[in-house]
Amino acid sequence: MISHTLLLLYAGLMVWAAATAPLPAWAKALTACGSGSLILSLWWGWAVPLGLLLLLVAAYVNGTQLGGHHWSHLLIRLGLSALLLGLWVFSRP
Repeated sequence: MISHTLLLLYAGLMVWAAATAPLPAWAKALTACGSGSLILSLWWGWAVPLGLLLLLVAAYVNGTQLGGHHWSHLLIRLGLSALLLGLWVFSRP
């Protein structure tokens, strides 16, 4: 239950961040697809790794589109994704 709550919170924050950033539409769509996959994980568990992978790719792309990359930010997102993936693996029946 806690992993679902954290996944939905993460998905919502990423969509909000992409919606408010000055990014091209395709970069926002990539973030929306990753977040949508996390939302679909409520019904289909296999969507969690896909959504986290898409959001990591979106983090890299969005950083590049915003004029440079902050590698510490990408490492934090990687760590958060690993934590969420670990919670998902250990909470599966």
